[in-house]
Amino acid sequence: MIDLAYRSSTSQHQLALAGALGVIVLISFLAITFNPVLGMIAGGLLGLAVLVWAVRYTTIHPGWVILPLGMIEVLTSAYFLNGSVRSIFHYGMAAVFCLPLLPAAWRQRTFTRDGFGLYLCYFAWAAFTITYSLAPEFSASRLINATMMFCAVSLVVSQVERGRDVYALLSRLVLGFAIVWGLVVIAVVLLPRSVTWLVPDETMTDSAENVVRFCGIFGGPNDVGELMLVTVGSAAVLWRHERGRRRLLLTMLIMVALGGAVLADSRTPCIAIAIAATAYCVWRYRGRALVALLVLALLAGAAKFRLAEGEYLARGNVSTLTGRTEVWNYAIGRIQEHPFSGYGYDVAGAILKNRLFPVWWGPWDEGPHSSLHNGYIDRAVSTGVPSLILWLFIVLRPWYAVLRRKQDPWDLKPMVFWLVIPMLIHNMAEVSISDCTGMAGLTFILIWGMAERARVLAREQERAQLRQRHAVMPPAAAALTA
Repeated sequence: MIDLAYRSSTSQHQLALAGALGVIVLISFLAITFNPVLGMIAGGLLGLAVLVWAVRYTTIHPGWVILPLGMIEVLTSAYFLNGSVRSIFHYGMAAVFCLPLLPAAWRQRTFTRDGFGLYLCYFAWAAFTITYSLAPEFSASRLINATMMFCAVSLVVSQVERGRDVYALLSRLVLGFAIVWGLVVIAVVLLPRSVTWLVPDETMTDSAENVVRFCGIFGGPNDVGELMLVTVGSAAVLWRHERGRRRLLLTMLIMVALGGAVLADSRTPCIAIAIAATAYCVWRYRGRALVALLVLALLAGAAKFRLAEGEYLARGNVSTLTGRTEVWNYAIGRIQEHPFSGYGYDVAGAILKNRLFPVWWGPWDEGPHSSLHNGYIDRAVSTGVPSLILWLFIVLRPWYAVLRRKQDPWDLKPMVFWLVIPMLIHNMAEVSISDCTGMAGLTFILIWGMAERARVLAREQERAQLRQRHAVMPPAAAALTA
């Protein structure tokens, strides 16, 4: 049974950290929306004072750095951050919170052990690909940021010793997501519809854009869907361990997140969450879940029939998944040309800047910023097929260990269904599981780190028990069993 004593660890100072970060962001984006100059002044003065305090606090209490890092990754997609300003905010704020933790990480060498060490091998190969990258400056900056974040997360995860520590870290991440959802709700009330909604106009001929979609404070509706994915998954994991007011708040957060994704008309995250809920119910309730799932399947079939009458499901050229299959076919062809070396770390979108690419206009002409809309193809294009296989082995091994063990003292198995499976599915249609970057990337590497630590500690415990058994055996029997 999970020890829930982490609830008492939230002090007034820690809640003040979350509230202060939320107030800074709220004042900044409201001021920037109505007066850019005023926004810079107000956000700068207020932000500098609280930022110094927040960095000092997270340096003393590294476990709480997950809260600002999660908010930074989410707010990087905000509509009021564009171009170089977005890069400066993302990399600058991440460095401000992560760099003070690197000396402690270096002293403990937390990032060189077991699966973390294998991940560093992947980073080492990624560093070598910079020498021939299509955009070396992009590869270098993204790799430096990913490595810095990875080392900070490894330090935080190294402090996990029991189940309550796991859920304390996850609750802080959810708290950051909840603050952002609060800002989204405020934005809906205060900001004009032209800012918070993507409204089609006469120039939009693609049927994918003929639907009014909710954006909130983000640059696009898909960002709302990705935030829903990590919010609902994380909150669902915490929900079963909470009681009373905390459970009610998590329920409200889940409902707000699901409502935002529905308004954003983001289909892939909704499908991923539906598959996650189905898998969890089958695992948790076995045969009892099958009846309920059958009823839901019938309702879903009826809903599909009704939606098909209005041609809703056919929007966006379903035959090509809104152009994704054309991109994938082209990217696979480029992988065949360089299957082992790739084209450079995290710059797979640069291959679309080619006169032979059949769809070179619209969202596909942004160079390294372009998305291949498939995280696995993206890694194969960037660093080669062998590195993709290595990465899959690294990130899946601890979850395989969690599922195969009967004992689960940290209660990690629900994370497999609510977080790992939906994010792996979402990564098939979007480049979402990056190396410590983005909402899903940071969440994925955090829970992976906790599962890897659980795997290592369980292995060490088994070896210790084996040594104890050998110590009481006769020498001949101990030699045979060894």
